[in-house]
Amino acid sequence: MTKSKKRVVVLSAKTGGGHRAAALAIVEQLENDPSLEVIHFDFLEAQPRPIRDIPKMYSAITKLKSAYGTIFKLTEGSRQAQFALDTIAKRYQKEIRQIITELDPDIMVSCHFGANTFLPLLQNWKKHVPFITVVTDLATGHPMWFDKRADLIIVPSSESYKRARSFGVPTDKLKLIGLPTASAFNAVHQDKSSLKAQLDWPADIPSLLVMAGGDGMGKVSSLTRQLDKISANVHIAVIAGRNQSLQNSLQARKTNNPTTIYGFCDNVAELMHASDLLLTKAGPGTIVEAIISRLPIVLYDFLPGQEEGNLHYVVDNRAGLWASTNNLAVRATEDLLAGHIKVGGPRYEKIRLQHSRAAQEIAKLVSTY
Repeated sequence: MTKSKKRVVVLSAKTGGGHRAAALAIVEQLENDPSLEVIHFDFLEAQPRPIRDIPKMYSAITKLKSAYGTIFKLTEGSRQAQFALDTIAKRYQKEIRQIITELDPDIMVSCHFGANTFLPLLQNWKKHVPFITVVTDLATGHPMWFDKRADLIIVPSSESYKRARSFGVPTDKLKLIGLPTASAFNAVHQDKSSLKAQLDWPADIPSLLVMAGGDGMGKVSSLTRQLDKISANVHIAVIAGRNQSLQNSLQARKTNNPTTIYGFCDNVAELMHASDLLLTKAGPGTIVEAIISRLPIVLYDFLPGQEEGNLHYVVDNRAGLWASTNNLAVRATEDLLAGHIKVGGPRYEKIRLQHSRAAQEIAKLVSTY
C-alpha cells in the first residue's frame, strides 16, 4: 500500500523528562504540516528486558551521583561510545529491524542518543531513511550523541557545537538551532498577578518555584526547609514530580511561608510565567524553559558529567546563579529578589530567541529534508 504522506518518526524515551519533552515539542510543530504523518515512538518501551527497564534503572542510578559521574567519565570517548552503541545494536538487531520494518519511516528524528543503535541497520536498509539527531544536552552531552553516521546532528548551543566538533563530527553534518520546547512557553500570558490569582497563589509577594526534574530527584526536601527561613516574605511552590513520598512529606510539613505542593504537572509553563524565581537542578530542558519564560534561575544541583556544563551555560549567559549548598541557594535567592544581581543582557536575549524558535525551525527543516 502506497503512503500518501511522508512518515516522520520521532524517537524518544522516558529517561528523565527532557528527551520526551523535546520530542513532543517537535511533534507539536510537525503536526501543523498536513503533508506529514507524524509518529512519536518510545524506542525503549518496544524492546525486551532489560532494555525496556532502562528508564527505571536510570531513575535509580541518577540518585547515586558519584556512580553516575564515574560511568559518564569511563565512557566519555568516541571509540567507547560507538563500541557501546554497536554492541547493543548487534545484540538487539532483530528487535530493531522489526521496529523499523513496522514503522516504515521516510525520515527518523531522534531526541535520545540511545536511538543511535538504529544507525548500523539503517546504513544498509532497503531504502535511504534520513536520520536526524536532536541533541538535548546543552553543553557537555555524552559522545554517544555525536554519531557521525547520522545524516544531520542538530545542537542546542555553541558549546554543544564545539563538543560535537571535538568528537570528529564534520561541519556539514552539524546545525546549531537551539533546544525545542513546547509552544506554551512562548505563549503571551496575562500579568503575573492575574496568573497567581488563577493559581490561588498570594499575589502581593514573590513566588519561588522549586523543581527537581520529572522524578523529583535531589535535595528538594532540605532546600525547601531552608528556603522557608528566608528573610523576605515569599510564597514557595514545589513540583515534586513523580516522587509521591516527597510530595506527601512536603504536604505534611508545617511552614512559615505560604507553600503550594504539586505532584507531576502538565502546566509547568503556566507555573513558570506566574513565578518570580526558579530553583532547580541543572536539567537542560528546565533551564531553557525558564530562559524563554524570562524566569531568573538558581541552580542547586546537577548530574556529574552530563549537566556540569549547564552550570557555566546559565552563569555565563546571565540567566541565573549556581549555588553549591542550600545556604548559598538561599543567599542567591535573596540577592536576585532584592535586585542586587540581575539577569539578562545581549547574550541572554540571543540564546532566548534561539531556543524560542527551535521547535519551529527543526520542524521546518525536517519537513523539507
